[in-house]
Formats: sequence, C-alpha cells, structure tokens
Amino acid sequence: MKCLALLLLLALTAVGCASRAANDADKLPAVEWRDQQEALDILARRADAIETVTSEGLITLIRPDGESVRFDLAMVRHKSDGVRLRAWKLGRAVFDLTMTPDGVWLLTPEDPSLKQKVRTAGVSARQLVETWKTFDGELFRARDGKLTDAGKMLVYTTKQTDGVTIRCEIDRRSLTPRRYFMSDDKGVTRFTLDVSDYRDIAGQLFPHRYIATSSEGKIVIALREVELNTELAPNALRPPRRAEKLP
Repeated sequence: MKCLALLLLLALTAVGCASRAANDADKLPAVEWRDQQEALDILARRADAIETVTSEGLITLIRPDGESVRFDLAMVRHKSDGVRLRAWKLGRAVFDLTMTPDGVWLLTPEDPSLKQKVRTAGVSARQLVETWKTFDGELFRARDGKLTDAGKMLVYTTKQTDGVTIRCEIDRRSLTPRRYFMSDDKGVTRFTLDVSDYRDIAGQLFPHRYIATSSEGKIVIALREVELNTELAPNALRPPRRAEKLP
C-alpha cells in the first residue's frame, strides 16, 4: 500500500509530541459510557457532527533522512463534497490541491525547475487526504469492528474490503482517537496517523495537530483559526482554472 512520497530541505523534530498528547487528553472532559456499543456510537456521532472545516496552519513534509520543508497552509473541507489544500512559502504559491467526488486537481507553479518537486508534494498531500477521509463516522459502524480494553486506552479494529486492517487507539477517559494504524493483508503496518491537541470549538472536540508517517517520511499538520460547520463560499471547492486533473 502506497502512502506518502515526501520532500526536502531544513530540519524539524517532533520532540514532546507524546507528552503533549498525554497532557492534552488529561485536560479534556471525561465521557461516561455504559458499554462498548455506546462508546462506538459516541465516536461515530462526533465524527458525523462535523460537516465543514475551514482553517489555516502549517504543513511540514519530512523525508526519512530528516530533511524537510514547511509551508503555510489553508484548508477547506466538506464531509461529502471534498477537500481543498493550498500551500505557500514566503508569499509564493506552492501547490493547490482540490479533491471532490468528480476527481482530483493539482495546481503547480509554472517554473519548470519547481514543477516536479511540487507535484511530488501535492501527490503526497493527496495520499494523506485520501487516507484521512477513511477515518470518518462510518469507520466506527463497521459490522466487523471490535473494541478491546487496553487500560487507559481502547483499541478499535476493523478490516476493509481491500484487505487493509485499520486499528485506532482511543483515549478511554475522553473517548478521543489518538492514533490510527493501517496494515496490509500480511499484517505489516504501512501508515500511521497521530492526532492530538484537541480543542473545544462550539461544543465539538477537534484535533489541531496531525502526524502522518510511512516508510517514505512524514507529513506534520498544525492547524489554527479553525472554524467548524460554517457555510463555505460557493467556489471554496472549485479547482483553479489552470489546475491539472490527476489520474
């Protein structure tokens, strides 16, 4: 299973992520639930309650050797209509990725020396978004889904039709997902997504930090200025005129 082909330059470390996630969980309100089915229902309803997301932030692409590049990021997401990510650095547009039910479009700079590198970054972001969309409310309604107790954590496991197994570690006290694993049909973990920095926005708990990891590197997203369930502009998910439709 292919997940993330990443980029270059500068160095970034994720020191303190685990402790921040733990402190984050301790500060969240406790959730009362009677049995495993009720816990799964709460998780599914929380995911379903978020129709739209608009935000700004930073996206960092990190190669396995530690080299990385960081961009400013703007994101618009609609639960059923799609996602759009725009990235820029020092005021210069880097890529604009739009994914809707009709396809995927990518806008890259006209500069030939940057085009292929940026295309790689855009495709990496596409792979992250496609995987991200799997982690919705329906994930916790899978017929074969199994929730097991692991002390302070709950572990939810389900198998997809393509043979991929998804495992989710959930903070037991706050019922917030913390880490997703995707494993191939041989049981080898190919992709993980860590989520943390949950904040209450208009009564909804929403994570602001994401770390996607595969054998090809990492993508780190730190969001700010997050708005949930607001009306999107009519052209928010309309691909730019010069964007290329990807296969």
